[in-house]
Amino acid sequence: MLLVIEFMKTINIITTTISGSIKDWQKMKLLEKEFQKHYFGKVSVFEFDSHKGAKEKAHELIEKGETIIVSAGGAGIS
Repeated sequence: MLLVIEFMKTINIITTTISGSIKDWQKMKLLEKEFQKHYFGKVSVFEFDSHKGAKEKAHELIEKGETIIVSAGGAGIS
């Protein structure tokens, strides 16, 4: 199993707190755990308070060769 995990791609989750309620923002802390229930590779969560910051991070990840990028706003999980 270890060898398989080494070759699995990272899931990169980019979240923003500029929309949604405070209750929804608190749900963002659950994103990593929810993805890890179904995926055994690495999961990274990046939180931003602006669309600009989120967009810059997405560009940075793409430049690094990352291919799995998930965008989640304040209401990213219910």
